[in-house]
Amino acid sequence: MKCKCSDKELCRRSSLKAVETSRMKGRYKEASERMKNGGAAKARLGNRLRPTKIEIKMKEFLDDIGLKEEIDYVTEELIGWHAVDFLVFPNIIIECDGDYWHNYPSRTEADIRQTAYYQRKGYVVLRFWEREILNLEGKVIEHLKDTLFYKEVDKIAICKMG
Repeated sequence: MKCKCSDKELCRRSSLKAVETSRMKGRYKEASERMKNGGAAKARLGNRLRPTKIEIKMKEFLDDIGLKEEIDYVTEELIGWHAVDFLVFPNIIIECDGDYWHNYPSRTEADIRQTAYYQRKGYVVLRFWEREILNLEGKVIEHLKDTLFYKEVDKIAICKMG
């Protein structure tokens, strides 16, 4: 087999490209196998299968106010190509944004686009910063109660407390 970049039999650059291509095919194959087995969210999320500390805390808040997992809400639900942290039935999304990662301008823009996408699909979006979840527990719980139980909820996105 002749290399495209020289007359030699498969130079180093072509060999590396062939190896890289076969690795990518392997990754796609793994992801497609997981998707066939009903694990579309898992295939999309990759290493994000373990909840973060703020997601664990938010789950505790939801449990404390009387919601039951798998009955009233689910975690890591895939909506389109995005996996949301919590989906409270029928149409409320709760996102827990870490202070470090979500402060990057590119991530903030992506969050805005995701929120707009969810709104177009008819969801109400609640976003909480890590510092709010960890330091302002009472306010977060009150905000959750007000939104989930007491106030009329429409398609308005409620982004970032405070």
